[in-house]
Amino acid sequence: MADHIQTIVHETVWPWRTREGLEPLERAVRGRRLKALMQFLIMVVIGSVLFWAVGHRTMGAVVWGLSLFVLGCGLFWARGFAGIEAFGAWLGRVVSVGLTWGLLVPFFYIFFVPGHFLLWARGKDPLKRRFDPAATTYWDACPAAREHKQYRKQH
Repeated sequence: MADHIQTIVHETVWPWRTREGLEPLERAVRGRRLKALMQFLIMVVIGSVLFWAVGHRTMGAVVWGLSLFVLGCGLFWARGFAGIEAFGAWLGRVVSVGLTWGLLVPFFYIFFVPGHFLLWARGKDPLKRRFDPAATTYWDACPAAREHKQYRKQH
């Protein structure tokens, strides 16, 4: 009787004797291997384009070597593949922050600030921000909707 209760407790906590107890681990391993295979195939295509289409033989060979390293880590070395994934995530964050501050901020100051001063010099105020002391209200009346169908049109 006690052995039967012990079996029920073990199967409730972790059914290690059954196939279902191993499924989450197997799914994680399969997911890692599939991800490594996809990254390998993409890197092989990029390396092939560099090697044959562009003519950068050395860089193509480097990308092929890295693809083999990624595949090997993904299939046989989980911690190494996790490190590669972490490095890729870090590199993505660095590149996104660099592009944001390196491109978008200068773009704003090169185009929008001179545009603002150009409109200001010409006396244009498209947002109607200028104070009008003669106005009783700043409310702009919106024309009434004729049909409710116009709200369903996206464009």
